[in-house]
Amino acid sequence: MVHFDLSSPVVAGIIFWLFIAAVSITPMVAIYKIRKATLDALRMAIEKGQDLPPEMFKQLSNIGQSMYGNEQNVSAINLKVGGVITMTTGAGIAIVATIFTFAVPVAAPFIYCAAAVCFCVGVGLYYGAKIMREHELEQKSNHNA
Repeated sequence: MVHFDLSSPVVAGIIFWLFIAAVSITPMVAIYKIRKATLDALRMAIEKGQDLPPEMFKQLSNIGQSMYGNEQNVSAINLKVGGVITMTTGAGIAIVATIFTFAVPVAAPFIYCAAAVCFCVGVGLYYGAKIMREHELEQKSNHNA
């Protein structure tokens, strides 16, 4: 019989990835349910013969867009702020890994890896913001010329 200690790095890793999956999937399910409920109400209104204004269709097509955003809503400053937050989160995770080295030496390398991934994602967002800003300035100068 296999016995898992709750302080085991394996159990911590499984709990971590379950949390990441829950955080990733929950908003998608919520948007799906909102859209489905709205479309069901719209379908019932059409079946009853009610006239619907065209603005309503435009609003219905935008349900859920504000949660994830789209290409038009992404700005360089938002990417830069997200990059800085993600990099500092990676640094914080590295500090936690240093503290955990004394308590659970086996888990430290895994936590350092998570910190490195987090930091690299932050760097990518930060430089993506820089490239996006340069592109926006280039388009402005081409538009004004």
